Amino acid sequence: MVTAFTSNPGTDQSTIASAATELGRALPSDYQELLQTMNGGEGLIGDIFFRLYSIQQVLCIQKTLAVEGLVADIRIIGSNGGGEAYALDYQEQGMPLIKVPFIPLDLKYAIPCGVSISVFLLECIDEAMSDQPKPSLISTILKRQVASPSPIRPGNPQITGKEIHEIHPIIFGDSPTDKANKAFMPLEDYLKMVVFWNAQYRKIVGNRA
Repeated sequence: MVTAFTSNPGTDQSTIASAATELGRALPSDYQELLQTMNGGEGLIGDIFFRLYSIQQVLCIQKTLAVEGLVADIRIIGSNGGGEAYALDYQEQGMPLIKVPFIPLDLKYAIPCGVSISVFLLECIDEAMSDQPKPSLISTILKRQVASPSPIRPGNPQITGKEIHEIHPIIFGDSPTDKANKAFMPLEDYLKMVVFWNAQYRKIVGNRA
């Protein structure tokens, strides 16, 4: 049996449409369908931890980071819980999904994840289905019954909703494996660190230019 994400109830289309207006961008249909199924959730899909932000969190992230000029061409919709964001890339046709570090939030470090969020999740759940992705499958796949072992496992309730923050980010020379350099932070607090450290990063990059 598939164990679904620890998730919120889905949201409605009018809320999504209103959010799209605030975000200033059209939202892909499969992403909208996912939000109607679960307005935020998290857990392991195979070996990959995936956190889907609620549409309210997406708006909060956009408002916080847009002021700093950090998200002009992307819209962050999720994370891996460990310092990397999943985002819709509006520089490319079709709004593909990318993974990019929060610190530094620099698109030169972006990694393509799939032509859409549904393709990405389908590939994570069942690689055999990745050559025939269908956005309408997303809700079904996340709820389907399959033989054990399950490709989807629930998250750790003690760290649900928290991001791993590197107290002194790797980009500035710290160790990626030093446990003493890591802390779990609620999203609102983590965003403050993202803003602060990206400002430091831009100062350094600007001084090198």
